[in-house]
Order: sequence, then structure tokens, then C-alpha cells
Amino acid sequence: IITKAVNLEPTAIAFYRFFFGTIFVGLYFASTLKKKDKQNLLTSFPYFVLTGFLFSLDLWFWHRSIIYTSAGIATLLANTHVFYVVIAGILIFKEKPKTLFYFGLILALIGISLNSAAYINQFEWNQSSLGILYGILTGITYAILTLFLRKGSDAYAGKSCWPLFATTLSACFFAFLFCLMEDSFSLPKKEDIGYLVIYGGLLHFRGWYLITNAISKLPLALVSLIMLLQPICASVFGIILLHESMTAVQVLGLALSLMGIYFAGISKKSN
Repeated sequence: IITKAVNLEPTAIAFYRFFFGTIFVGLYFASTLKKKDKQNLLTSFPYFVLTGFLFSLDLWFWHRSIIYTSAGIATLLANTHVFYVVIAGILIFKEKPKTLFYFGLILALIGISLNSAAYINQFEWNQSSLGILYGILTGITYAILTLFLRKGSDAYAGKSCWPLFATTLSACFFAFLFCLMEDSFSLPKKEDIGYLVIYGGLLHFRGWYLITNAISKLPLALVSLIMLLQPICASVFGIILLHESMTAVQVLGLALSLMGIYFAGISKKSN
């Protein structure tokens, strides 16, 4: 919602999210760090640098998907990361998912097709079509960064919010590099600063602090299921605040997609 409200380039919005997020997370991190937590900082840091790079890349795709399509469909596509985690398990670790996974995959593909049809022009490759592609790439990147975040959290095994701080700081650095490469960096206008502080301070800091804690304590499948609230809330807020619209077909597509992601998560959890 904030991505569409702020009058900046998508990559610059990501940078300011990480910039303000680094400030808020850094202050909290400094106040909670304990001596016994310091021993694993260097061991876990490479994982969080890579996670930060993936996080900045994830927002590069996601912000463009939001702007080119809608908050709801972009967030729905981002949440398809459940499938990519399972597919990676099949290809890399030779896991054999249960039949329920394939049922969920079919449901999600049908639902996403119904949601995406309005944005795809079969005769022309336009921004809306590109937004769908960016949303899919968001989900893939999201899946990879979630795995590395879990790996880094396991290597750290501390009690402070070092995983979130190291990841946010790294993501801020890479997002700034992306801005320089694109020549898209600019200072925010006065009316946008409040949005960016909320995005980086409240939403990124508190939201991802809860996510990183959940990832370290709960099965990834369960975390993924709970986070299905994201596309639902994004769709509702998009309609209320941004005056986005959803047809009956798209509502059906959203419902089928969420059911599919749910079944895929259940199948992964039961393995």
C-alpha cells in the first residue's frame, strides 16, 4: 500500500525502507546484544549478507509488481514461495511430496491464472504483463531468502535481533547500489517521509522481527500458512485505500490460490 502511496522510484522506496529499518533495528539491536551472543556474529554474517542481497532483489521485483498490477495480486504471487521451497526439495534433496501438494499446486495455478488474466495482453508485452512476471520472480527470490535466513539464524543461535539487523543493513547497501546503477536515487518529499518511516520502522522492523523469530521457532510450512493473511489484507486494503477493484473472477482466483498454497503447506508440514 505504501509503495503505491510514495512518489519515488520502486528501488528508491526499497532503499528507504531498509535505511530507516536499519536505524530502528540497530537501536534495538544495540540495547539487546549480550556478550554470549557476540561469539557467533562473524560465523553467521555471510548468510545474512547473502540474505540481504536477496531481500533487496526481492523488493526490486515486488515493488514493480505492485505498481504495474495491484497490491493484492503482487502479494499473492509473492506468497507462492511455498511451492518453490517444495520444488527445491524435490530437485535438490530428492524429497517426495504427498499427493496433496500436487492438488494444491493445481488449485493455485488455476487461481493465479484467473487473477492474472486481466493483466496479461496476449497481443502485446506491456507493463501489466511484466508486473505478473515480477510477482513470480518475487516468490522465487522470497523462497530462497527464507531458506538462507533460516540457515543464518541456526548458525547464530543468539537471543538478540542480529539476524534482522545484519540482513537489513546488507539489504540497504545492495538497494543503494541498485539505485546508483539505475540512477534512480532521489531524496523523498516531505509528504513521503512519514510513509517511509512507517515502512522502515514499524512495518519492516516490527513485522520482520516477528517473522525472523517465527522462522527460528516454527516449521517453515506453518509460518508460510500464517502469512497467507498478507495477500488477503493487501487485497482488502488495496480496495479500501487505493480504490483498486476486483472482479468476481479475481475473487474466485484469490480463494483458489490461497486454498492451493494452504494445501501445499500442509503437505510439506506432514512430510
